[in-house]
Amino acid sequence: MNCNTVFTTEEAPDLAANIRVATPRQPSAVGTKFDRDKLFVSLYRALGHRQHAISDASALCTTIISKLLKTHSGAVLSVTEIAFVTNETLQHFDSAAAVSYAAYHSIALSE
Repeated sequence: MNCNTVFTTEEAPDLAANIRVATPRQPSAVGTKFDRDKLFVSLYRALGHRQHAISDASALCTTIISKLLKTHSGAVLSVTEIAFVTNETLQHFDSAAAVSYAAYHSIALSE
């Protein structure tokens, strides 16, 4: 069959299996599994005013995870680290989205 279909794959690390997120209520040695979807939904909510909010949130999610992996050597990230990198990235991309994100995540950003 010659349908000229092209198949591609995108490899990515399984962050949920390898990276934990420490919250103030949980010891840093335990933490919860990293959830890319939580980050995506936070970004989507902040970028809701944009015409291409879904694709923007997806691309920013990839960028933020990349930054987190480059700057953090351990297997446990804090909620504060994630919020700070996300807010900083949003400030460079869309200042209104950064303000919206900071409003929802003010506790994590203030720690």
